[in-house]
Amino acid sequence: FDVCVENPLLAFIDLVNKLRAGDVLTEDLKQPFSQVGINFISDSYRTALCLEFPPQKIAAACAFLTVVFLRALPDDRPRTAALYGALAISERSLRSICTQMAELYVENKKCARLLRDLAEMGHVPAELVRPAPRPPVPPSDSVAGVTPSPSVLSSSSSAGP
Repeated sequence: FDVCVENPLLAFIDLVNKLRAGDVLTEDLKQPFSQVGINFISDSYRTALCLEFPPQKIAAACAFLTVVFLRALPDDRPRTAALYGALAISERSLRSICTQMAELYVENKKCARLLRDLAEMGHVPAELVRPAPRPPVPPSDSVAGVTPSPSVLSSSSSAGP
């Protein structure tokens, strides 16, 4: 059987225009926002989202993921209200779509920050987030667990007879 689904790309383009008109999306962010958002929309086809949600909700969630990924959340109340007004998606739908999308990125190290940010915001379960990598241990003077003998470590205090 064939399944025909509506592409959320057109809804995403409309949303980008609304965000620009509402001064949520600045001109310098338009290009990276569009590219990252299109990548999220493409990735959404690796899920069952297109069977569960209308394209407008998928586009809105992908736009939200893009804002979080680019760390472009508005820092003032009017622009934040404009962002959520333009998205026009319920918290429940947003969380569901973000969770399904985040499951695609659990193994992707480039998306670790995105997953942490989404979890901190409460948009994905904390279980999806891997712990942050530990900083590398600085090298020591010992090799393979063997510490040099004290005679090697001491300064040349004995010059000989």
